[in-house]
Amino acid sequence: MSSIPECGRTVPSELPEAQQRTVPGLRAAALTRAQRFIDAHLFLPLRLDDVADAACVSRYHFSRCFSMSMGMTFVEYVARRRIEVARSALDRDPELQLAVLATNLGFCDQAHFNKVFRRVSGTTPRRYAHRNAELAHALHVVPTL
Repeated sequence: MSSIPECGRTVPSELPEAQQRTVPGLRAAALTRAQRFIDAHLFLPLRLDDVADAACVSRYHFSRCFSMSMGMTFVEYVARRRIEVARSALDRDPELQLAVLATNLGFCDQAHFNKVFRRVSGTTPRRYAHRNAELAHALHVVPTL
């Protein structure tokens, strides 16, 4: 296999030259560093430059290769990770104040949080919390005979 240094993927050298293409994406180590940095700083404002520095690549290379590796942009990935954390928090406590949750997750305000949550989850945060609370209650109710 021949190595493609730019993005760290390999292509079999047996392929005809016309079929050998650069396979875009970040090296596994760079991607892991980026994901760890994002998770460690999820509650703070995250800048592309800071994550690229943590991954030890230029911001342009990081942006392009991150999208190709993850199938979504850096901004989309961060939003999805924040919404995953929000859903977990709402699963534990459906009565959480959404404005506080939004601020704690790095959203500028509750309206933006609601918009992103709905785009990612297909429902509003409050509906999500109530639906999951009802489901959890229904699962814990023991029918009487």
